[in-house]
Parts: sequence; C-alpha cells; structure tokens
Amino acid sequence: MTLYGGHAPKDNSLGGGVVYALSPGSDGRYRYHVLHIFQGGPGDGARPVGGLTMDGMGDLYGTTAAGGSGWTGTVFKLTPSAAVAEADITILYNFTALPPS
Repeated sequence: MTLYGGHAPKDNSLGGGVVYALSPGSDGRYRYHVLHIFQGGPGDGARPVGGLTMDGMGDLYGTTAAGGSGWTGTVFKLTPSAAVAEADITILYNFTALPPS
C-alpha cells in the first residue's frame, strides 16, 4: 500500500493512496498491478495505514486514516479478481470522531 498516490478528486492533489500487488515476470523482474485507488469521501477510504491481512479466500483487509462517511477512516475489505485486475472494495466500518469531552 501507499499512503499517497492515485487520483483522488475528493481528496488533495497528493491522492488518497493505492493498494497494489507485485508479481514476477518471465524476465525475473517484478511488475505491479493496481488493486484499488482510494478516492476518499463517504463511499471509500483514503490514506491506507498499517498492513493488510489476508483471509483463506484471498480477500484483503485493512484500514484507512481518512475517508469514509465521517472522513475519519474506515475498515475495508478488498476482493481481488482472478485476473489480478482492480479489486472490489467493501467498506466494513466507518470510524466516527469522538465528541469533545
């Protein structure tokens, strides 16, 4: 994952971050495939942080520090396709800011 990058029109000019996969080519060099470009806003996260966790089905789980319904981050699931093209994202949880005490 990258914290910045991609094209995120709802975010700033640095982009909302990218999740990618690396695969070895026949020439021994690795190539990357973009799995998801974060767009920010209520339907997507932005600024992925931490690592990814993979379940037994190959789905990837992670968190973002921004984006989501309250712009305070999300927990997401990526379901990669068999063709290693862009993955489908599901927002599992939207974090909310705590009110001041």
